[in-house]
Amino acid sequence: MAYTSFRDFCVAAQLAEPDQFDQWQSDWRAERAGDGEVGALPGFLCQRSGKTEADFLSRVAEAFDWQRIDLGDVKPTAEARRRISSKIASQHRVVPISVEEGVLMVAVSDPFNTELLNAVRFAAKGPVRFVLSSSEEIEKSYEKYYGVGAETIDELAQDEAEE
Repeated sequence: MAYTSFRDFCVAAQLAEPDQFDQWQSDWRAERAGDGEVGALPGFLCQRSGKTEADFLSRVAEAFDWQRIDLGDVKPTAEARRRISSKIASQHRVVPISVEEGVLMVAVSDPFNTELLNAVRFAAKGPVRFVLSSSEEIEKSYEKYYGVGAETIDELAQDEAEE
């Protein structure tokens, strides 16, 4: 089924009634304008609706035919990690997993963040297939395979290469 908006998806996936969605989106915008500490809209809607991130991702996977993976069962390949810098992975909270037939597979937890999707596609310099994983799994996998401070190490290596 094609959705004309995120709102339509949320209503069809029974994450919110139309009036609820409008109110929650309005509340989210107001909170963002206030202190700016509010996360992404999908997380805010899950919090308001009482749905878990797992529920949300399952509904996204079903609606858009995206694969859901458990990053605890997957070891990202070196080739995949080379295609996405630690800076992009850290900034957008993604984990590159593998490259199959030239297509980079990347785990995301916020599949409606177009800035994230576009940044990853641009950085990959080739086709990307996104898969879904929880934000907690992505965080653990990022720390395990990139490590804390990986962005700084990448910058130092790049500086040395330029000298």
